[in-house]
Amino acid sequence: MTQHIEGATLKLIERENPLFQLRNGVEGVRSSERLFVERGGADTRRFERASAALPPDCLQALHDLLEPQHRTIEVGGGQSTVVFADRVEHHTCVNPDRTANELVREFLEAHGLWRENVTFHGDSSADVLPKLESTEGFDVALMDGNHSFPFPMLDWYFIDRHLGVGSLLVVDNVEINAVRMLTEYLGSEPAYRLRGKVRNSHRYDCYIYEKVEPAVVAGWNGQAINHSTLANLCLDASVTAAWKPLQRLKRGIFSR
Repeated sequence: MTQHIEGATLKLIERENPLFQLRNGVEGVRSSERLFVERGGADTRRFERASAALPPDCLQALHDLLEPQHRTIEVGGGQSTVVFADRVEHHTCVNPDRTANELVREFLEAHGLWRENVTFHGDSSADVLPKLESTEGFDVALMDGNHSFPFPMLDWYFIDRHLGVGSLLVVDNVEINAVRMLTEYLGSEPAYRLRGKVRNSHRYDCYIYEKVEPAVVAGWNGQAINHSTLANLCLDASVTAAWKPLQRLKRGIFSR
């Protein structure tokens, strides 16, 4: 089913469908995620490209969240980077595929969209995110980078410290278990409120959260995700406490 796309930049992307990502499952790139974990930031111009971008409905949802005054960040890169570059004051793109970053900039320049408002970091998010300036703040963050465990958790952890009340967090590919582990936690975390879900026809899930409190709950026994564990520990302690007198009585009877 053809989806209705609104916005000049989205129509441009739909018309030209620029190929920024690596094609997986071919010689030399069985898995692009594995390649960048093993090599770190790399030039990939010799490899075949593909379009592994956000689906059109997710791009539309992202487009509609952005305001001209926004400062934004994404882990990953591609067609979404074009949308960010066109819509916001400043965008930070963390993508170890250095060739993809160059291709995005070339596409923006070729269509008169380049405004010197994008900072590309061509290294792993595990290296880049912990080093971001503590004063850096983002209005919208998109997580669409390495989906293998533990990257979704790590990326969120380091991005969260730069999100204030009212900031938005967009998490793509929730259908992947390693990503769903993060969203299950966010679903119980009082600092985040789920604002919406976007499901593509290919069953790609994209969740949009709003940060509603300045800090997440610290301490395992205070976190909602651990309440069942705490309840079980309390039950175990109660059973143990009740069993000890019976054990003493048993020893007293049979030791005579």
